[in-house]
Amino acid sequence: MNIHILQHVSFETPGRISEWAALRNHNLSFTFLFDAAPVYPSPAVIDMLVILGGPMAVYEEMSYAWMTAEKAFIRDCIHRQKIIMGICLGAQLLAGALGAAVYPHTEKEIGFFPVTLHTAPLLTHLPRSWEVFHWHGDTFDLPEGAVRLAYSEACVNQAFQKGKCVGIQFHPEVTAGLIGQMLQHEQEEIAVARYVQDVQTIRQKSRHMTDDPEPFFGLMDKIIVL
Repeated sequence: MNIHILQHVSFETPGRISEWAALRNHNLSFTFLFDAAPVYPSPAVIDMLVILGGPMAVYEEMSYAWMTAEKAFIRDCIHRQKIIMGICLGAQLLAGALGAAVYPHTEKEIGFFPVTLHTAPLLTHLPRSWEVFHWHGDTFDLPEGAVRLAYSEACVNQAFQKGKCVGIQFHPEVTAGLIGQMLQHEQEEIAVARYVQDVQTIRQKSRHMTDDPEPFFGLMDKIIVL
């Protein structure tokens, strides 16, 4: 299967997605939005689109000129009924492309916190309460016709599915190394609060909370056949 990845910044890489794709013999290609002139493939040659995270916001098109073309590409992939998975910023971009509002949340959520999963075919292999890594300050409304898949104490919309589109606000793809890169480049965002852990806690938890890739691999195995 040909999987195309939209990567917004150099330090937020696909993480476990690359490991899973190599194990399952899927092909990965990339559009790097941080390049001077990002290049998009024809949607006809891809089977699945993955939209990664990043520190920018969906509503900051005036600051990020490339975002207009990215949004158009996502809408084209939706129209062509491609399988699409968005993570964090990617979930917000996907929700926006499906017509939902995206806006600053009243709470930042940074660190390891549980999400509660609803009953859905994509999630049957996962625990009802799943402790995962978060790094977001924005949120989105549920797109019309979408099914909410997960929520947390801080954020009601943590994941959704609409047809072949799956948006995940948290970061199930992270490794300890990827979290380290995010901390290195975005540490100034961390101001300890109700749902924001300190850097030391995040580093300590990342050493054991990201050891088992199988829950995420199982999720990817189900998304890929939507």
